[in-house]
Amino acid sequence: MVQKRSIKALEREIEIEKAVLAVKSNQFKSAYAAAKALKLPVQSIRRRLNGGKTRSEAHAHQQLLSKNQEQTLLKWIKQLTLSG
Repeated sequence: MVQKRSIKALEREIEIEKAVLAVKSNQFKSAYAAAKALKLPVQSIRRRLNGGKTRSEAHAHQQLLSKNQEQTLLKWIKQLTLSG
């Protein structure tokens, strides 16, 4: 099973996504301007703008089950638990 990420890490991920969208929509002139305004690492924003992946996306190929398989297995386990 995948280890849960901390709330702080999830919040940072959301902020980086907002910064990337803001740069793409010309709200900020550059990745540097977005990073400075939002107090985020400029390299993270630049990497995402250049097609970089999140940590979970980058390591998806190392998982034994795909996301769909994991969801199906979880659904099946819940159903078995309810039926006893």
